[in-house]
Amino acid sequence: MSTHAAARVAAPTRREQILREAARLFAERGFHGVGVDE
Repeated sequence: MSTHAAARVAAPTRREQILREAARLFAERGFHGVGVDE
């Protein structure tokens, strides 16, 4: 097993983190004020 595996976040959890942050950024900056890199 890779030593990096311990640092990985489960896919559903990571998805929830991304969606939560995206919602926050959209609320803060609007759809056109947010890019994929953020």
